[in-house]
Amino acid sequence: MEKAADCIPIKSNDWNYEISCYDGSRYTVDLRTHICSCRRWELCGIPCKHGMSAICAQMLDPDDFVNSSYHVNTYYKVYEPAMMPMNSNRLWEKTGYIPPLPPHFGEKEEDQRRQENHLQMKTRKKRRKETRKRKG
Repeated sequence: MEKAADCIPIKSNDWNYEISCYDGSRYTVDLRTHICSCRRWELCGIPCKHGMSAICAQMLDPDDFVNSSYHVNTYYKVYEPAMMPMNSNRLWEKTGYIPPLPPHFGEKEEDQRRQENHLQMKTRKKRRKETRKRKG
């Protein structure tokens, strides 16, 4: 709120403002779409100082302009389903299948690169031998 005092809102229409800051910068704010040209409001979902300046100029409630993901009700909805506890893997039912192996990241790519490099080296050596035979 304090930083919003550094901005002067200039009303364009009911929802659009041009915000002039003391450092000489200017921004456009659209209260209907919750967009400021500084992009901070869009990125974090909380009104930036330019947006707050426009909200305060219309004497609106800032909470109405915060993204719903920050609301307490949304938090409760997200965490409402309980995570059911699990038994230790010692108590799991035996299926008779082979247990899955962990993934091997990057090994295939490295092996493939090594094989390609090895083939390139072989090809170079063959060319050198052929060139030497021709010369000699």
